[in-house]
Amino acid sequence: MKYSTLEANLEENRRHILPIWARNLRPVVASEESKFDWNYQENPAGPGRCWLLQEADRFVGTAGLGLRRFKVLDEVVTAGLLADFAVDEAHRNFFGALMLQRRVREALDSGLGFLYSAPLRTSASVQLRLGHVKLGEMERYVKILDSRPYLQRVLGRWPGAGVIAPTMNAILRALQRENWSIGEKFVVKRMEEFDSRFDALWERAAPAFAVTGERTSRFLRWRYTRFPGSKHCTVGLLSENEENLSGYVIFTVEGSVISIADLFFDEPNKSLTNLLVGFLRFVSGEGATSVSFSFLGTEEIKRKLKVFGFYPRNDRMDVLIAVGAKNQPSPVVLNPSQWYLVPGDQEY
Repeated sequence: MKYSTLEANLEENRRHILPIWARNLRPVVASEESKFDWNYQENPAGPGRCWLLQEADRFVGTAGLGLRRFKVLDEVVTAGLLADFAVDEAHRNFFGALMLQRRVREALDSGLGFLYSAPLRTSASVQLRLGHVKLGEMERYVKILDSRPYLQRVLGRWPGAGVIAPTMNAILRALQRENWSIGEKFVVKRMEEFDSRFDALWERAAPAFAVTGERTSRFLRWRYTRFPGSKHCTVGLLSENEENLSGYVIFTVEGSVISIADLFFDEPNKSLTNLLVGFLRFVSGEGATSVSFSFLGTEEIKRKLKVFGFYPRNDRMDVLIAVGAKNQPSPVVLNPSQWYLVPGDQEY
């Protein structure tokens, strides 16, 4: 088979791109059309780019790139997030995949500071072949709020599970840090919109993170409010008069399971502590049975999560990065201990 690649004209080639996604990508949004508009045309960091793999007169694969702005020390750097790598089954050979990913990597020469991704194993092997390197791992931490679902999975239909669960839950409540009195005055409440308080928090808190994705109110509205997939909820840590925002958690709910998409705060010792206390009390009151959070970040944050009963699981996700010869960002970009990367920094 003889392959060629071309960079898509987003309007003209839309009709070729969407069927490839429909055939090959797991549906995680309302429709391919909504995902295309959201990620490639409405992104506040700028329009995305997409490349097509062609065999004879047929288009058989795509590889996409969405833009994200990162704060790297005192600079704002535009990065490219690899997305929508999809190839028809009959053409899933290493050669075609390599051609597509090579074209994406060439985007580094157009002024991007770096490319990053958290790819599946098959895509990762191609990216590593092209010179991407492993930055680190996104570790998943889980906190159990109610032992009953866990005991049901482990013990099955054993009748003693119903007897053990109340005792286990009583022990959990006694040990949970969020149930301790910490003597701080704050308000934790659901927030319905991303307003100027989020911009003020970003300006105030960003300098504490060496490398992290932009979190302006404009970005948050695009990433979460207008996201064409899972509905996101937001809980904020506010001063008593609710004028100042010191932190927030953005999350999704599936049944009784909470998955955190973003966790942001201005002071790790005080604000993060209060945020976790208030958030965990909030979701417990809503009937949540567990909370999970994946991130790449500092040991300080990992220690804080463990204090609150979050424990690491084995399902880690590699984060790959590529830095070009031109427009190189600060070396801290290649240091995983300097990053703060959360699920919301990925596409879906």
